[in-house]
Amino acid sequence: MTWSYGAVVAAIVGVFALGAGIAKQSQGDDLGFFEARTVKAAVRNKLKDPDSAQFGEIHAKRDGQKIDVCGWVNARNSLGGYVGETLFMTWLSGGEPGAVVLASDSPEVIAKMCIDDGIDTPRIRRSAGLLADL
Repeated sequence: MTWSYGAVVAAIVGVFALGAGIAKQSQGDDLGFFEARTVKAAVRNKLKDPDSAQFGEIHAKRDGQKIDVCGWVNARNSLGGYVGETLFMTWLSGGEPGAVVLASDSPEVIAKMCIDDGIDTPRIRRSAGLLADL
């Protein structure tokens, strides 16, 4: 089997790009694997098409035994089309999820709740109307 120089370079670049994507996904996200899985399952249960869920950024803030969580999810609506990323908020207490609130109707309110709970990112601030779109 003969590998060309270009194929080897492409394979190495691909491995580094994959690694960078994994690292980027976990930055600012202090949820463990099982906590993230629990949150995603709770959010999926609120969706019309749970299998279509595509998760974006997820941020968390620990406060003792409670973990407040805010993030984005994109999923299909009842017509089968993706609606775009929607902000969600929930919490974990004792490993169990609390109520999931989707910001489809009032993203400003959910974003302000996230900020009040200590989850404050530029994207959440834009959703709250506190930063102009860049």
